Amino acid sequence: MKDVEKYRINAPIPSYGTPYMVKHPKTKAKLMCIKSNDDGWWHVSVTLDNRTPSWDEMAYIKHIFFEDEDICIQIHPKKSQYINLHKHCLHIWQPPKEIAKMFL
Repeated sequence: MKDVEKYRINAPIPSYGTPYMVKHPKTKAKLMCIKSNDDGWWHVSVTLDNRTPSWDEMAYIKHIFFEDEDICIQIHPKKSQYINLHKHCLHIWQPPKEIAKMFL
């Protein structure tokens, strides 16, 4: 994971991670991000108020937070296990290196 402190915002820190704001260079969207680590899995949630982030916006966030050669994934669980706390939020997960090897 890259050093992203320049994007950190002065906001109340949620109990589940650290808040950041990243402005996309083309769409100018202000992407609210929360970075966390859960059992070795780095996680960045990406939210917009009025719409779901686009593929290009998510790819940009991957570029900002992770190294170019890092394997990152989006997970689509069984519908019965969906948890939707914000209707316009997507997630990027980086598995631990020993699990990431399975994707090579």
